[in-house]
Amino acid sequence: MVSAVVITNIFISLVLIYIARYLGKVKDKLALIADRLTIYESVTDKFLARAPAYIYARQENIINLHKKQQRLELQVLQIQQILSLMEQGWRIWQKLRGKAGGKIGEKL
Repeated sequence: MVSAVVITNIFISLVLIYIARYLGKVKDKLALIADRLTIYESVTDKFLARAPAYIYARQENIINLHKKQQRLELQVLQIQQILSLMEQGWRIWQKLRGKAGGKIGEKL
């Protein structure tokens, strides 16, 4: 009977030693994961600390580009108006030239 109790105790001790070793390995892995997460958090914090200034600068760039686009669109409109006026002037000149009976190269 005593030998059965001793064998049972030895078996339980071996199982508990195995569990303790397994939990030790799990603890080491969790410590490694925690260290990596701490490093990732530190890097992320440094990156995100600069993000508002970066975003603000890019917003300013976008605003400036929008203003420049508006100026360019106005210039395009003005050029289109100038070209339209030149075309109308050309047509009027052609009509006046045609009524005067002139040919190309002939003085009016």
